[in-house]
Amino acid sequence: MDAALLKHSLDDWDEVLRRVRSTLIERDVPPLPPKGSSAVLLGIRHAGKTHAAIAMTRAFPQKRVLYYNFEDPLFYADPHVRHLDQLLAVAEEYREVPIECLVLDEIQNIEGWERWLRKLIALGRYHIIVTGSSAKLLSSEISTALAGRTLSYTIWPLSLAEHLRFRKEPRPGDRRRQKAHLRQLMAWGAFPEVVLSDDRLHRQRLLQQYLTDIVLRDVISRRQIRNKRAFDQILTYYFTNPSSLHSYSALRKAFGVTADTAADYTAGLQDAFAVF
Repeated sequence: MDAALLKHSLDDWDEVLRRVRSTLIERDVPPLPPKGSSAVLLGIRHAGKTHAAIAMTRAFPQKRVLYYNFEDPLFYADPHVRHLDQLLAVAEEYREVPIECLVLDEIQNIEGWERWLRKLIALGRYHIIVTGSSAKLLSSEISTALAGRTLSYTIWPLSLAEHLRFRKEPRPGDRRRQKAHLRQLMAWGAFPEVVLSDDRLHRQRLLQQYLTDIVLRDVISRRQIRNKRAFDQILTYYFTNPSSLHSYSALRKAFGVTADTAADYTAGLQDAFAVF
């Protein structure tokens, strides 16, 4: 991979790191992992994994932190593990001081990342934080590859206490006002950017875009789903009956798909944290 392109990409994500660090709102985040270990942050897209990971790095000045998101277009065409060592080498070359902490965002997009990460952890040079929007990061194969080397945390959308903090509630102990915030959570959910918005139309558009991102990137693309019509029907059925229990047999009868297909589509939505 071209070193100049890598340097340009690194500069772009360093600017993202600077911007996020300058606008952080206090949340409950996991502890920074020691060298020789790593922390894996999992959760649905837009729940705040990146902000949580970056908040964990606040003990270091920015120049000692490397943040990189592997959804960068540079890695779309060739998402191979062989480029990761080059990425680190280019980053180290242009830093005035040694890098101490790595934040590797959406690393599941890189083929063969598990063994590379295990080697990096074993070298003990960095504090390492990994994020991902797929529950597959907790699969038995990956758990085996990183056995004893990592702790996993799930980052959920905002709790009620965090919602109060994000909305700058001056009286967080007021039960009446807490109930008003709870009604907002029930109506709009708790994705941080949605909570921060006061514009109803903007909130609707954000949520529509989030659903598109989750469905297209984390389910259809990863599972290579071809029968999109049947998938959309099952997705709509789940989302319009959120408090009900469902069976694959009932989905088979309702939408004319096999029970195995219904199970596969459901597993994809579970991996993306869209349904439980």
